[in-house]
Amino acid sequence: MLRILSLLLLLGVLGGFMMPLAANAQVFSSIWEDVDCNKSPAPGDDIVPCTECDAIKVASNIMTLLVQIALVLGSIMIVYGALMMVVSAGNVSRYENAKKTMTAAIIGVLIALMSWVIINTVLHVLTGDPNFPWAEIECRSNLN
Repeated sequence: MLRILSLLLLLGVLGGFMMPLAANAQVFSSIWEDVDCNKSPAPGDDIVPCTECDAIKVASNIMTLLVQIALVLGSIMIVYGALMMVVSAGNVSRYENAKKTMTAAIIGVLIALMSWVIINTVLHVLTGDPNFPWAEIECRSNLN
């Protein structure tokens, strides 16, 4: 009975965290966002070929998507670990497993965020521009 109640509690809490995702239909960005090559042109228009810049933009979008997914999964695992701590009922091994789950989730979130900070810092040092918008890549078409 306790197992069923804890499962229902877990599903209720996780479902509550997912409600903003349902309300905001576009939480995760698309990897094809802001990439304008090889789209269906209007009749008479030239097809814009994909360039290296478009590939870099897609890679940047994939990295952004992976960081977003890591943050959501990390948050879910932290909540799961906290719930397992609460329902451990004094069982030391279950409490330690919950603690390990929370620790691993926090370390994973920190790694995801620190990778973003490290890339940001390295690119700012290499370019010499503290306002270098590396996450906002802008591709320009050569067709006029």
